[in-house]
Amino acid sequence: MSSRARPRPSVDDLLARLPAAGPERRALEARARAHSRDCGCALGGVFLTAALVAVPAYVVAAGDHRVRTLAAGALALLGAAAAGKLAGLALARARLALLRRTLLRKVGGG
Repeated sequence: MSSRARPRPSVDDLLARLPAAGPERRALEARARAHSRDCGCALGGVFLTAALVAVPAYVVAAGDHRVRTLAAGALALLGAAAAGKLAGLALARARLALLRRTLLRKVGGG
Protein backbone atom coordinates (compact mmCIF):
# COMPACT_ATOMS: atom_id res chain seq x y z
CA MET A 1 0.00 0.00 0.00
CA SER A 2 1.38 3.38 -0.96
CA SER A 3 1.75 6.13 1.61
CA ARG A 4 0.89 8.75 -0.97
CA ALA A 5 -2.62 10.11 -0.88
CA ARG A 6 -4.54 10.48 -4.11
CA PRO A 7 -4.65 14.07 -5.27
CA ARG A 8 -8.03 15.59 -4.51
CA PRO A 9 -9.84 16.99 -7.53
CA SER A 10 -10.43 20.73 -7.38
CA VAL A 11 -13.86 22.31 -7.53
CA ASP A 12 -13.11 23.38 -11.11
CA ASP A 13 -12.20 19.81 -12.07
CA LEU A 14 -15.43 18.52 -10.54
CA LEU A 15 -17.50 21.19 -12.28
CA ALA A 16 -15.94 20.19 -15.59
CA ARG A 17 -17.28 16.65 -15.08
CA LEU A 18 -20.88 17.87 -14.95
CA PRO A 19 -22.94 18.04 -18.16
CA ALA A 20 -22.04 21.26 -19.98
CA ALA A 21 -25.56 22.41 -20.65
CA GLY A 22 -28.00 23.08 -17.91
CA PRO A 23 -28.94 25.57 -15.26
CA GLU A 24 -27.62 23.40 -12.41
CA ARG A 25 -24.03 23.61 -13.64
CA ARG A 26 -24.29 27.37 -14.16
CA ALA A 27 -25.68 27.80 -10.65
CA LEU A 28 -22.91 25.66 -9.14
CA GLU A 29 -20.27 27.56 -11.12
CA ALA A 30 -21.70 30.85 -9.83
CA ARG A 31 -21.56 29.56 -6.24
CA ALA A 32 -17.98 28.39 -6.70
CA ARG A 33 -16.97 31.76 -8.15
CA ALA A 34 -18.65 33.65 -5.31
CA HIS A 35 -17.03 31.54 -2.59
CA SER A 36 -13.57 31.61 -4.16
CA ARG A 37 -13.68 35.40 -4.65
CA ASP A 38 -15.06 36.19 -1.19
CA CYS A 39 -12.52 38.41 0.56
CA GLY A 40 -14.22 38.52 3.96
CA CYS A 41 -14.88 42.26 3.75
CA ALA A 42 -18.64 41.97 4.24
CA LEU A 43 -18.30 40.14 7.55
CA GLY A 44 -15.44 42.46 8.51
CA GLY A 45 -17.82 45.36 7.95
CA VAL A 46 -20.47 43.73 10.13
CA PHE A 47 -17.96 43.22 12.95
CA LEU A 48 -16.69 46.78 12.59
CA THR A 49 -20.23 48.18 12.67
CA ALA A 50 -20.98 46.24 15.83
CA ALA A 51 -17.78 47.54 17.40
CA LEU A 52 -18.61 51.09 16.30
CA VAL A 53 -21.76 50.80 18.39
CA ALA A 54 -20.30 48.85 21.34
CA VAL A 55 -17.05 50.77 21.92
CA PRO A 56 -18.54 54.28 22.19
CA ALA A 57 -21.41 52.88 24.26
CA TYR A 58 -18.90 51.39 26.67
CA VAL A 59 -16.86 54.59 26.87
CA VAL A 60 -19.97 56.67 27.58
CA ALA A 61 -21.43 54.17 30.06
CA ALA A 62 -18.13 53.79 31.91
CA GLY A 63 -17.54 57.53 31.94
CA ASP A 64 -13.86 56.85 31.30
CA HIS A 65 -12.56 59.36 28.76
CA ARG A 66 -8.84 58.93 29.35
CA VAL A 67 -6.53 58.72 26.36
CA ARG A 68 -5.63 55.14 27.28
CA THR A 69 -9.30 54.09 27.15
CA LEU A 70 -9.87 55.84 23.84
CA ALA A 71 -6.73 54.24 22.38
CA ALA A 72 -7.90 50.82 23.57
CA GLY A 73 -11.25 51.52 21.93
CA ALA A 74 -9.53 52.35 18.63
CA LEU A 75 -7.55 49.10 18.85
CA ALA A 76 -10.76 47.23 19.59
CA LEU A 77 -12.27 48.67 16.40
CA LEU A 78 -9.29 47.51 14.34
CA GLY A 79 -9.32 44.12 16.05
CA ALA A 80 -13.02 43.68 15.37
CA ALA A 81 -12.57 44.50 11.69
CA ALA A 82 -9.64 42.09 11.39
CA ALA A 83 -11.48 39.34 13.26
CA GLY A 84 -14.49 39.80 11.01
CA LYS A 85 -12.38 39.63 7.88
CA LEU A 86 -10.67 36.44 9.06
CA ALA A 87 -14.02 34.93 10.01
CA GLY A 88 -15.37 35.84 6.56
CA LEU A 89 -12.41 34.19 4.84
CA ALA A 90 -12.83 31.06 6.97
CA LEU A 91 -16.55 30.96 6.21
CA ALA A 92 -15.94 31.27 2.46
CA ARG A 93 -13.35 28.49 2.62
CA ALA A 94 -15.78 26.25 4.53
CA ARG A 95 -18.54 26.94 2.00
CA LEU A 96 -16.19 26.08 -0.85
CA ALA A 97 -15.25 22.81 0.89
CA LEU A 98 -18.93 21.95 1.31
CA LEU A 99 -19.55 22.72 -2.35
CA ARG A 100 -16.63 20.45 -3.27
CA ARG A 101 -18.16 17.65 -1.18
CA THR A 102 -21.53 18.16 -2.91
CA LEU A 103 -19.85 18.02 -6.31
CA LEU A 104 -17.97 14.85 -5.37
CA ARG A 105 -21.30 13.17 -4.59
CA LYS A 106 -22.86 14.42 -7.84
CA VAL A 107 -20.07 13.20 -10.10
CA GLY A 108 -19.37 10.03 -8.12
CA GLY A 109 -15.74 10.90 -7.54
CA GLY A 110 -15.47 10.23 -3.87
